[in-house]
Amino acid sequence: MDDLIKELQILAPYILYAAIALTCITIVVAVTKMIINRKRQKLKERARQEHFLFERLLTPNDLNSKDPVITQQAVNRQ
Repeated sequence: MDDLIKELQILAPYILYAAIALTCITIVVAVTKMIINRKRQKLKERARQEHFLFERLLTPNDLNSKDPVITQQAVNRQ
């Protein structure tokens, strides 16, 4: 029993170091995934806005409007 305790006392610091290293690796992976996901979301939002603006420029719905203010604004934009 004393031999087992001595062996565990020798191995305990290494087990602790391994656990700390694995925890650090897990944290780095999680933060990296968060950063990548945030960039992906920004790119999706940017693409969505650009697509919306492009579609808005292609569809002259304001010219068909009955509201004279909107129609005049559409004419002024062109």
